[in-house]
Amino acid sequence: MVFFVVANSAIPDGGVDGEEEEDAYSHLSPNAAFKKFDTNGSGDIDEDEFFHLLEAVGMSSNNEEYQERLFRRYAKKSGSTNVIDYGGFKVAWLLLGNPLRELIERGVRDVPKSATRLQLVRLLEKTIDNEERLDGLARAEADRYRTLCDMTNFRREYICKAKDRAGLELAAALDAAGQVYVFGTGAYGQFRGVPKRNMSTSSFRPEGTALIQSLWEDRVRGDGNVANPNTAGVWGRRPRKVALADDAIFALTDSGILSWGGKSIWHAHSIDQPIQRASAQLAQTTPRSSVLLMKSECMHKKHMTVVQEEADEENARSAWDLDKVELVLKYYGYWPAHFDGTNDLGLVRDHLAANVQKDSLFQSLLLRGKPCEKGLSKFEMTEILAQDIRLEKDVLGEKGQQQLCDMEHEIVDLIRRNEIKQADYLRLKFVEIWSSLSKEQKLRANIDDQRKEDERRSNRDRQEKDYKNWNAKRTGLERASVTEHSGLMAGAITTRGADIQTPRGESQCLNIVAGAHHAAIIVQDERSRSLYTWGVSSLGRLGHGESEFEDCNYPRIVEELKGTSIIEISCGHSHSAAVSKNGHLFMWGSASSGELGFGGEISDYFCTAPTRLLIPCCTVVKVSCGASHTACIGKSGEMYVWGSCDGGRLGLGRDQIGTRYTPTVVNSLCHEKVVDVSCGTFVSLALTESENVGTHGRTSVKRLTGGRLYVAGPKNVLGASFPSFGELECMKAKPAVIKSIAAGYSHQAFVSQSGELYCWGHNIHGCCGQPETATFISEPALVEQLYKAPKNLALGKSCHLSTLYKDTTGLSASNAVDGHIDGNDTSSLAHTQFQANPYFEVDLGSMAYITNIRVWNRRNELDDSALPLDVFSKRLFPCFVMISQFPARDNLQGKEGLASFMSQSVAHIRFSEDTRLSNWNVPKYTVGRYVRLQLEGSNFLHFAQMEVFGHQVSRGPISSCSAGKFVTAAVVGCIDRDGMKAAYKRAVFADWYNAEILRQFSAYANECSEHNSFNYKTKCMLCVGNKECEICSLMSKFRSEVQDIVKGNHPYRLGDIEAHLLNAMNIERPYIDHKNVTDSSDHESKEEGSLLRQKSN
Repeated sequence: MVFFVVANSAIPDGGVDGEEEEDAYSHLSPNAAFKKFDTNGSGDIDEDEFFHLLEAVGMSSNNEEYQERLFRRYAKKSGSTNVIDYGGFKVAWLLLGNPLRELIERGVRDVPKSATRLQLVRLLEKTIDNEERLDGLARAEADRYRTLCDMTNFRREYICKAKDRAGLELAAALDAAGQVYVFGTGAYGQFRGVPKRNMSTSSFRPEGTALIQSLWEDRVRGDGNVANPNTAGVWGRRPRKVALADDAIFALTDSGILSWGGKSIWHAHSIDQPIQRASAQLAQTTPRSSVLLMKSECMHKKHMTVVQEEADEENARSAWDLDKVELVLKYYGYWPAHFDGTNDLGLVRDHLAANVQKDSLFQSLLLRGKPCEKGLSKFEMTEILAQDIRLEKDVLGEKGQQQLCDMEHEIVDLIRRNEIKQADYLRLKFVEIWSSLSKEQKLRANIDDQRKEDERRSNRDRQEKDYKNWNAKRTGLERASVTEHSGLMAGAITTRGADIQTPRGESQCLNIVAGAHHAAIIVQDERSRSLYTWGVSSLGRLGHGESEFEDCNYPRIVEELKGTSIIEISCGHSHSAAVSKNGHLFMWGSASSGELGFGGEISDYFCTAPTRLLIPCCTVVKVSCGASHTACIGKSGEMYVWGSCDGGRLGLGRDQIGTRYTPTVVNSLCHEKVVDVSCGTFVSLALTESENVGTHGRTSVKRLTGGRLYVAGPKNVLGASFPSFGELECMKAKPAVIKSIAAGYSHQAFVSQSGELYCWGHNIHGCCGQPETATFISEPALVEQLYKAPKNLALGKSCHLSTLYKDTTGLSASNAVDGHIDGNDTSSLAHTQFQANPYFEVDLGSMAYITNIRVWNRRNELDDSALPLDVFSKRLFPCFVMISQFPARDNLQGKEGLASFMSQSVAHIRFSEDTRLSNWNVPKYTVGRYVRLQLEGSNFLHFAQMEVFGHQVSRGPISSCSAGKFVTAAVVGCIDRDGMKAAYKRAVFADWYNAEILRQFSAYANECSEHNSFNYKTKCMLCVGNKECEICSLMSKFRSEVQDIVKGNHPYRLGDIEAHLLNAMNIERPYIDHKNVTDSSDHESKEEGSLLRQKSN
């Protein structure tokens, strides 16, 4: 056949061959073939394209007259030329082809053996007409569905942008209330546990846990961050201190003591084989060690109930999915008997995928008037069809539904046998039955929607009631005094751990520390600051006395120190120390390496109760316990050390490397006032006092000095050997003021005065905040993913002036961002012509948090003494400095340009005083990219330098850090109350649902109680200049559709708006005129039939 050859000749190189090749192209329709040779897309085949067609099928001839006659036979007049339209092409396809073979290949089996060729051609014509009619209907439905998808995606794009912005504002509010970043997994990956799906207490299930977890994971996993993703439970809970044990982390927050970590097998060094390791379960553990290790098999009964409920819900969903697949398989007759009673969803789905054709599902849905296209997956179609079958059974009964099933199968069979009229009759009958079913389906859908809405409202009412009860309980417990039997407990933020507890006086918890296997906390009670300890009690490390050798699984008061006000506490591997308010030092626990400082001649190797250690002429203010050594600081800043001196960890010098059994003063630090000390496993760190030494000029910028870090220990941990306390070489070259230090197992960390975190040492499992490919960090390295101190973002960036003085390059705009502030040399200035409101503008390259802007004026050094001294410097004033997130919207000059840029600015200031340095402390949380300096009047604009300080990362400054065994924790503290209030309002303006989330945080209790007084009809807090924010854009675009949801401008929940806008019932569906599609196909068929009779004759 001619066009069969055409199809096969079009097979691309590397295509299939043999029978597979024939199967791939034997059903190529005349419409598809026509489009293939209509190369210019004109809708007609001209003479050149026709000759190419003949050449492709091997029918080209040297007889041009024959080819032209063949072309004119099927062509028609179009203007001044002849072309073959689709009608003529289809006739040629029918007359020149092999009709019998085409009929057989299209599944028409009942072909009369005695039929003439003309009869076969007409039968093939009917078959093709029916194919094209069904194809037209399918394309119309597909086009409608694509249009519907486009409309839905258009709405979804606006909604996603609004929800993303609301999420960012919620994250900013949580950031304002503090967070903990953790780097490293611990020795056995115990600090990478799965976060809890909810932070429920026994009386309240909070909202938004999944959203907060998602926001946190986006935060820590973006930009190559190596921080652990499971600390979302601490986010926004005002963490004050973090303590690191070998197997658990404890965070002291306003929601109580939160913990995570734990392992479920003993990782003994002697167990090397995998089978041994797998069998080394914690079969024999005390109740305390089970809690400390947080074994999943020891979970609280309530938590196990929640897990079981979630498993039951998942099983119920699987059962419903299985039921849907079973309905569809039985509908098509593909349900095997041996599947009865099976609950293997995967097996049943595989059976459906192998047997039920996608076209069958598509036609079944089309018959029921469902907007569907073949782009849907087979299982999506299955779900829709299963719901329809279930409706048919509910309304018509089993027999009625079976009749519909038989009717559909008969329609398919009639179409296959080309009995179109009978098929159309049954189709109309089927559609008539389903018209009433559709009404019933819509009614049920409305009832179901109303039921869901009622349930949603009921759930909200119940949630509101539970919240009020929980909040009242929380408020009462937070104000309660902590007593010995009040039951301070550590709730877990990961699945491996205890339940979250309602805060119980945790506002009175002042400090928390941890050793390898025990922990301690200082609590302000009615009379004094009491000490509580818990964990492993071996070697007396808990300080509970000789009568108490049992492990303690909850904080218990240390009786020996009862009534003594404790101000400092530290825990080592197996010993502990405490400092009282009057400067007395108490020690207890193991003394095997002299770490208690009681001297070498002792009868016991451990002490079970706190015992005072006397240090002559020393009032102790600080103490730190390492693995086998201890250090303390006196009131005057002197430092004492004792215990093991291996590796030089005591810092006493190369000639004093033996164990020190009594406190020994560190002579190398006598010239410094030490204010903090941290003892790790192998090293010691000491921090000196920082102080304000003065101000700089008229700007009153504080200049701090001190805060110097001294280290002692071996080279394989510090990067250099320090048998005596000394400074790192890199710290000498670039001194930094430090405020917090932490020594861990094999790495160290410190926090600079500006709030940056630095780590160095062994970067095992990324504990130094660097990629794991860097195994050892030889000197302190900034953790790039966290806070960075503001720097001059304008340095070397793209900038321009409104005009250039005398058109010379020597006074270009780049002079103002080259870092030189002297302003002595005129050629080093940025200089414009004399004009109205001249300006200078710099592009920072990307959005940044801007904290401070400095403008350096030129110096008043004149060659002509007759001129006033301030003749040049005063030209800079008055001027405006403006920050914008967008470039200038136009090229307006003069007053119009000034007014236009100011209207789009997010912040601006006016300088009027003639000074050398004009300093602007920008309002907090100002984000911008473009900074403009513009004169208020007409004059020359010339100045020396503009410095724009800020940072691109929206992380808060680090307040403190802790280092443990292959893990580092950094605490981001709270910001001021005004900043938190502003962050809360922005979050609530973005989405009222954020208010329901934030009210669960104690940090926002005051703001939540006042949120009803917000004036939401004022200008949106999120819009910048004249540009709408994402939320206002959504509301403006679809305001008429959501006016029933949004009462006024606020409050509203984006979730409600999303559900309404994406509800298919609320989207106007594109109309399809099925009759016109059919009539058009019939009209074309009549014309082609007339032409076919004419050509065949």
